[in-house]
Amino acid sequence: MSQPLGESERRRSGTSYSRLRAPLAALLLGSPPALLATAAISGIGLSRQLSATLAISSGVCLTLLPILGLSSLTRRWRASLLASAWLWSLLLLTALPFYFPGERRAATAAGGRLLASPLGAEAADTLGALAGALVSRLGRDGASPPETILSGGEGPAPERGERMPNGAALERSGGLRSDGSSPEVQDRVILLPYQGDERSLRVSVDIDGPRIGEQFEMIFDTGATYTTLSHQALQRLDVSIPSDAPSVTLHTANGEIQARLVLIDAIWLGEAVVEWVTVAVCDGCSNRPAVGLLGLNVSRQFRVTLNHDRRSIELRPRRHRSNRQLDVSQWLEIHSGARRAPDGSIRLELTGQNRSQREIESTVIELRCGEQSFAIQLDHIPPHGEASTELPIPHGTDCSRHFVSLSRGSWVLDRF
Repeated sequence: MSQPLGESERRRSGTSYSRLRAPLAALLLGSPPALLATAAISGIGLSRQLSATLAISSGVCLTLLPILGLSSLTRRWRASLLASAWLWSLLLLTALPFYFPGERRAATAAGGRLLASPLGAEAADTLGALAGALVSRLGRDGASPPETILSGGEGPAPERGERMPNGAALERSGGLRSDGSSPEVQDRVILLPYQGDERSLRVSVDIDGPRIGEQFEMIFDTGATYTTLSHQALQRLDVSIPSDAPSVTLHTANGEIQARLVLIDAIWLGEAVVEWVTVAVCDGCSNRPAVGLLGLNVSRQFRVTLNHDRRSIELRPRRHRSNRQLDVSQWLEIHSGARRAPDGSIRLELTGQNRSQREIESTVIELRCGEQSFAIQLDHIPPHGEASTELPIPHGTDCSRHFVSLSRGSWVLDRF
């Protein structure tokens, strides 16, 4: 006796459902550890500057392929799939601190945010934090990894600045250098004779303009930040003052004044030369016959010793790549902005705009985000041009309010 067609179809449908139910249950029960392992590997890929697509692909391949391989070793593949998912995922997560010490929790949180990014920023943050918290229950992440500076590329590491996990350096333009002074070169001493008393040391210097040079008397004043010259001295050098020249506040005997700035080709102190010196225009900053003050932006290029017996100033030049931050800072405008990437990371967009007629060879810009501080190098900024870079900021850093300042700077020195 034949059964009704509808009942036969229901039986076949029930049989198909029962066949699918077992593997679906195995996948569902095995997915939590597999997702955590995938997130951890993806996060480690992100910290190595892999793209989001490549980081996720690496996480999926290194997690799922071994699971599928292990589950195929037995005929009872459904039960084996569940066991393989837990066994391999836990083994992978447990082994990560041995190869990437100190990174497992942060990497899992970053990878979790990346995997959950299609759900929106708020959900991605929540799920990423949950993934990091879950994986932390496996124990300590190990010792902190060797550190490297947040970098724009090649170059020796600076002595200061916040550091990032190993492998997080981004190669772009230039590297990071020390914020300290350059080592002294002790094999040469320049004797600069002076006139006057200890309170007012007048020295003779040669100053080069764009076409001609002149000898002037100036007051050697290490208490003045910037070198100054009078309008008359600049006219003798054929140096014009641009209408858009930057200005600086000077503290004089008659109070504060706003002085415009110009860039002088070179100042000679005996046989020693300092190229591209920022000079403040000030008529009342010295008494005749001196035409101005020789300030710290020149004298800091030397180790200075007063020899009163010889009535001379001993100058020992520092290595020529010394810090010219005082000169460069007045001509460099720094623009910055932080944006959030889809994976939840923060990327800093930094632009340096050069207002001078000289190329800026190298800068180190300090970025402060709350209690944290980073050093970023930006190189080769052309005259009246700009250079930009984009750098990742470590996860968990609050850069909603940040401040930037120039800590090091140098000109391209090609005049002599």
